[in-house]
Amino acid sequence: MEIINTFVPGLTAFKFSSKDELARNLAVWMDTKYLYEFFEKHKEHLTYFNVTSVKEAVNITLREVEQIQEKLFELTQNGDKQLDELFQNLDDNEYRETLLSKQKSKQRWIRLYAIKIEPNHYVITGGAIKLVHKMKQSELTQKEKTTIEKCRNYLLEREVYDADSFYELIL
Repeated sequence: MEIINTFVPGLTAFKFSSKDELARNLAVWMDTKYLYEFFEKHKEHLTYFNVTSVKEAVNITLREVEQIQEKLFELTQNGDKQLDELFQNLDDNEYRETLLSKQKSKQRWIRLYAIKIEPNHYVITGGAIKLVHKMKQSELTQKEKTTIEKCRNYLLEREVYDADSFYELIL
């Protein structure tokens, strides 16, 4: 497991393969072949979003990924924009923050999953296209839930409890 800095100040990402999780997810979500195959396989879930075709789902996804990229780019350009505006608690019923809290960034059905180190400091653990209500209802989102927990445990085992201890770990 490796953690690397991304192009966004305060945003890091786990790297499990050749790409970090932010770059990997953005690349996958911009891959039209992948998207057509994904939505064809899961098209029964599109009616929940009032989407009538796989082509429409692909086009929506491409637009939404573009919006995510624009938001991330804004964070590099505008000191007034904060990472905390992008993320919220993973569990919608959780209202208080915990040490290394599990977070998500939502854009319709696109999710980036992260751990909040402290305000405006996050580490991306993965991402998914979430077409179901609960994470446990999909193999893909269940895998991401497991990954975020493993990443949180990794940080806790290394005594990460704030930005200072986090950046000491990754330097």
